[in-house]
Amino acid sequence: MDAERPWKFAELLGWPRAIRVRLFLAALLILVYLLLEWFSFLQDFRGLPVSPWNPGLGVLFAFMLARRLAYGFVLFAAIVASELFLLEMRAPWPTVVVIAGVASAIYTMAAAAIRSMVRDGLEFDRVKDVATLAV
Repeated sequence: MDAERPWKFAELLGWPRAIRVRLFLAALLILVYLLLEWFSFLQDFRGLPVSPWNPGLGVLFAFMLARRLAYGFVLFAAIVASELFLLEMRAPWPTVVVIAGVASAIYTMAAAAIRSMVRDGLEFDRVKDVATLAV
């Protein structure tokens, strides 16, 4: 580093700005998922955490539809984090990982199918886009 330039933590990481922004967004989405999961969680039903609605999943599904299917990996991490920090499932770790993998794979495949049907891209700024998601 030059002695004339001020020191920046971002330069210390050495990662391009786009990667840092994506990692920050992924961490923020996981936090939003956890907050919404905590808010929407009602009770256990025979040892399973059941909720009639899951707004955190909806947020990540919308990101998969509007931006990239790679947010399926963020969904996987969010589900695992939710099981670890919020729901306290008594299932063994391999089971939790498999459940998270299956759930995130299903939602990612559904997002891929919807994206292939809607060729002009979903921006969710038109009623047509929201109706497509609802159907």
